Amino acid sequence: VDHSLQLQGTGGTDLEVVVAFPIGKLGMSLERNCVASVTGEPAAQLGVKKGWVLLQVNGVEVPKKKEAIAKQVAQVFKEQKIGEVDFVFNTPVSEGFSHCRLCDKFVKYEDFNASQLESGPGKQLCYPCEEFLG
Repeated sequence: VDHSLQLQGTGGTDLEVVVAFPIGKLGMSLERNCVASVTGEPAAQLGVKKGWVLLQVNGVEVPKKKEAIAKQVAQVFKEQKIGEVDFVFNTPVSEGFSHCRLCDKFVKYEDFNASQLESGPGKQLCYPCEEFLG
């Protein structure tokens, strides 16, 4: 899979990946703006992974609510009708990181409570954020 990559983020823990989706079904489900599961094509074929964070669709920033993202994607697909649409994801630079929904960063697994990791992408809080919310 050939993705367009850009280094970004703090501490070198994440990358921006641009994935060109054909107009139609996506083959993934979201929790907030995080990929909760890859359910089929084209997402699986394009190399999209569980835990990636959707940032933009067709150059426009997405909200952190899956319902609003679904409306935004549907509108882009309706307007464009044919071809491909660029989806920009934030991804961990390597294995062993998960995304914290509150601090909006990829954090090492050991900085999460096990139950938080089990809750799945889009729901997880790292230790400091969990303590902050108390």
